[in-house]
Order: sequence, then structure tokens, then C-alpha cells
Amino acid sequence: MYIDGTPLKNYGAVLSNWNPGTPSISNMITPGEDYSFPVLLHSEITPKALTARVHIIGKNYAEASRKMSALILALNKTTDLQMPDGFYYRSVLTEVSDLEWTNRHIAEFTLAFQSVQHGPYISISPYTAGTPIYYSGTAPAGAKIEFDAPEDMQDMTVSIGTNEIQLITIPSDAHIVLNGIEKIITQNGENKFADTNLVDFPALEPSETAYAIQVSKPVSNLSVGYYPTYI
Repeated sequence: MYIDGTPLKNYGAVLSNWNPGTPSISNMITPGEDYSFPVLLHSEITPKALTARVHIIGKNYAEASRKMSALILALNKTTDLQMPDGFYYRSVLTEVSDLEWTNRHIAEFTLAFQSVQHGPYISISPYTAGTPIYYSGTAPAGAKIEFDAPEDMQDMTVSIGTNEIQLITIPSDAHIVLNGIEKIITQNGENKFADTNLVDFPALEPSETAYAIQVSKPVSNLSVGYYPTYI
């Protein structure tokens, strides 16, 4: 188990057991006309539960307790957990069980998370506008698009499938990031959301066989990145 790339053993802990749960699915269904067949009106899928049973090894009670505190502090934020199945789980800690002492220097406890499962980050750089992107995930995933402006632009459009993002007032050599993963848009590191028409960030959908990114004006160093995400 790794926490944002750091091995669990660096916290003096060992993973003894873990369990990736299944997502919670809430469907709104109508029986259909004359109750002839059910019709799915709306479906909402929530993050899946993830539990990890770990034990902390210390020289004594005090050291084991301190190591546990350091581990919880490292996990008490949004983290990317790499688990033994090779997948990553973008997770938020929801519960920590009581300590169970197997002897005077080994403590066991269970960590519970709400998680979204994904694969390693895929970066296509350089990306040629219009080239098909074949998305392999089973859940929607945000895309990160970056490019440099070779000259001043009063306006331009970036298209992802049928979604169009309009940007205005881009100076020469500006570095633009349309980050649908973190839900931010920046120009040279500064917030540029107000200079767009964006309401919702477009996402790569598993129902589509291929996507292509288009730009209305020539740009340089165009790249696209995303995490294949799974239900």
C-alpha cells in the first residue's frame, strides 16, 4: 500500500488485510406505460467503500501511538492510495476503528475510506488536435488540456466532443491549462475561469467510443491527460 506514492512502511505500518467495496447505485425507475416494463430515468453512482486493516509496530505503547497519529494525519485529506491490486483509489478517510493491542508494541486498527478507483495517469504529449482518444474507463473522467499561445489571441475555442470551451484575451506565450480533473482553468498559473464560457467541465464518458480535442486556432505544446476511472 502506498499513500500518495509513499510506502505504508515509512509510517511504521504494515497492511494486513484490505477490501475494496462496491459502489452504491441509486436508480430512479418508472414501471413504464401500462406497467409493461421498467424504464431507467436517472442513475447516480457514489464512491465505493474501501477498508484497510493495518498494524503499527513500535518499541512500546507510546511509540506505536505516535506512529498511528502520524499515519492518520497523512490520510486525513484527499489521498491517492495504491493498493495491492495495482489500482489507485482517490480516497477520503471516513472512520478509524479503536486500537487493538496484540502485545505491548503492536497495535491493529481499521481505516475506512470513500474512494474512486482509477488507473495510472495517461498523458498524450504532444497531442495532435483531432487525433482520436480511446477512453477505457467505465466511469466518467475529467481531462486536463494544456497548450501555449504562439501569438496574441482575442478569442479561441477548445472542443471536446460536442462541448465547446470559449476563451478570450490570451497573450502571446501564455500557458493555458484547462484542468477538468481539479476543476480549474489557469493562464500562467493564474485563475482564468472568468475569461471562459464554461459552466460544467466536460468529461470523458465510457459510452463514447472515441474523443477528439479540437482547437480553433494554432497552438503549440498541446497535451491531453486523464485518469481512466472505474465504477
